[in-house]
Amino acid sequence: MNTAGAELISPSATQQGGSQIPGHGAPTGTGSRVAETARPTPCTTSSRSACPTTPPPRAYRESHLAKGWTIKAVFRALKRAIAREVFRSLTGQCTVPDYTDLRPARRAKNLTLTAAAAHLGVWPARIGELELGRRPNDQLAAAYRDWAQRGLTTNRSITPG
Repeated sequence: MNTAGAELISPSATQQGGSQIPGHGAPTGTGSRVAETARPTPCTTSSRSACPTTPPPRAYRESHLAKGWTIKAVFRALKRAIAREVFRSLTGQCTVPDYTDLRPARRAKNLTLTAAAAHLGVWPARIGELELGRRPNDQLAAAYRDWAQRGLTTNRSITPG
């Protein structure tokens, strides 16, 4: 067994369940919730005046404290409500433009990605990503459709976005 450096670890830190790496802060204790304290949230402090001052959270806090809830339980419920609201806004409905017509139009005219990119003034990878719908750009798609359907040969430069 290698015991090199074992004398650097404080026995009290390991018995308390804290950090075993010397110089890396105080012992964290058992059952600590590091994830909850990793970044500030609107309701992280235990004082009654620290809750957001907008009427709905304040009214919620006051009504639940009157019902006998602890301040910790009220803040936990408020954090969950905030998380639900953020989740709903992140996973809400959003319209995704349809670019499935671009690749067949280009292939029907037997044109390469390089030719399309040279005409539109962008990199060939940008055209491939547009055709697959990975990087939407409505202005570039409109110019691409115009060029592919009408067979325009003039060189117009489109600023990639």
